[in-house]
Amino acid sequence: MYQCGGIMINKESFAEMTQNIAQQKNKADKKIGNKQMIRRQAAVLADMLAASPEYLQYIEAKKRLMAHKEQMTILNELRQQQFNLRFVAMMGEDTEDESADFESAYAEITKEPIINDYLYAEGRLYRLISDIQDVFCSKLEVGEEMLMYEESSGVLN
Repeated sequence: MYQCGGIMINKESFAEMTQNIAQQKNKADKKIGNKQMIRRQAAVLADMLAASPEYLQYIEAKKRLMAHKEQMTILNELRQQQFNLRFVAMMGEDTEDESADFESAYAEITKEPIINDYLYAEGRLYRLISDIQDVFCSKLEVGEEMLMYEESSGVLN
């Protein structure tokens, strides 16, 4: 016998009640649909990522960077330079001199601890997200097609 809210229930009745609840849940899940269930699981994964050390480190580093507007501006300018460099390279133009300038500027700004910490944390988070993408691609057998598409369209990672 089980006691439930002051009511005594025998073992068989409890098992039957539990089974009915499970069946009702399964019916409700089927009504929700596969797409919504996938979205729910994605939200669970996002919550797990939000609690990960990589994400928490990234958030802290981002806050520190945002508190230093000058360093944030320097990093944004460098990223714009990187974007322009990639665009010029995609157009088939020579970027050897510009690449050397970029690498020199990058080496210089990463000497700043706040910027370096931010870039490190950002890299760790992006690697984790990339690892998740790799898992999806391998399970869904879409990685090769995506890679071929990125290479043929000139998309840079």
